[in-house]
Amino acid sequence: MDDEERRQLARHLAIEPIIDYLQAEHRMGCCHLKGERDDRLHAVLCAAGYNRSWLARNLAKQPRTVVLALLRIVVRIPDVGHWG
Repeated sequence: MDDEERRQLARHLAIEPIIDYLQAEHRMGCCHLKGERDDRLHAVLCAAGYNRSWLARNLAKQPRTVVLALLRIVVRIPDVGHWG
């Protein structure tokens, strides 16, 4: 197994639990919409719901860290390490 195959396998093993969670908890197991476009829309909306719940969970745990991370993304300030 070469490096590329190992990297792809590691990525697959990291993503698989998230896909299983989305299918079980965010109604991604069965799409009731018709057509390929609607299937894609359903997947994007499920992922957005997952990201929203992930953000809310982490915001409750460490509000300052999450807000600073979002500011770094929006304002593009550099990461200067630990902020205290």
